[in-house]
Amino acid sequence: MSDDALLQVALAAAEAREPAAVLRTVVGCLTGNAGLALARGWLVGPGGPCDACPMRDECPDRTRCLHLAASAGNPHHDERERWARIDGDFRRFPLGVRKVGHVAATGESLLVEDIERDAAWIARPDWARAEGIKSFAGHALVFHGEVLGVLAVFCRDGIGPAKFEQLRGFAAQAAVAIANARAFEELAQLRERLERERDYL
Repeated sequence: MSDDALLQVALAAAEAREPAAVLRTVVGCLTGNAGLALARGWLVGPGGPCDACPMRDECPDRTRCLHLAASAGNPHHDERERWARIDGDFRRFPLGVRKVGHVAATGESLLVEDIERDAAWIARPDWARAEGIKSFAGHALVFHGEVLGVLAVFCRDGIGPAKFEQLRGFAAQAAVAIANARAFEELAQLRERLERERDYL
């Protein structure tokens, strides 16, 4: 993964004007330009409705959870798979549950360098084996001490300590872009409300 590829991602994400758009830009660039097999981004949001959530039985607190906002990848085993979909089994993660929820709850990054040796962190080891996935990395998207979401990547070439730290730095930049996009959304909503009040008066 080159510095140029990560710089392109950071610049593109900085131009997005809503949090989900930031993550769509991020995962698209990471899988398109940086050679990662699969990249996904979740945002922390309110819980519910929970009836259709695949992980409702594992959820310790239904007030907040992770919502899948963006996904992109390059399937090798079955090219008919739609890795861009955000409505699959992992569309939500309760905070603290499984590897992605653990990253969100603790704010700590997680690296599985060799999935074959440490399959306990992987929900579908058979899928990873069929797709030739070697490593997983998950980074919390943290801004001013608040966890905004999680960025997770699966890599066929492996993720060593250097690449892991490179992704950590990029996740920090992505968190800033998400916070800026969220502020932009809030300002737009405030402006719209003021305009409605002005028209009413």
